Amino acid sequence: MVFADKVKSKYAFMQIKTMQKQISELRVIKKEDEIQALKEANKHTRAGFEAILKEIKPGMKEYEMSALFEYKVKCSGAKGLGFPTIAASGGNA
Repeated sequence: MVFADKVKSKYAFMQIKTMQKQISELRVIKKEDEIQALKEANKHTRAGFEAILKEIKPGMKEYEMSALFEYKVKCSGAKGLGFPTIAASGGNA
């Protein structure tokens, strides 16, 4: 609630309420185009993970796995990544 605290300090007359429950309920409901987009994203993600599972070996660096994942995702037809890849193993995991 850091943001809410800042708003309250600047605009004491405002009343702040959480909408998290209502927003969470709306996120459960998906339109057909959203379902198709999720399926498409899943297809690309799967391509990246399957490549890693086939190629991973002892001594492989995290950046190598990340690069392989991103390469295969893009080769599968994805326009990009939804967020930066996080690859961690060993003591970094």
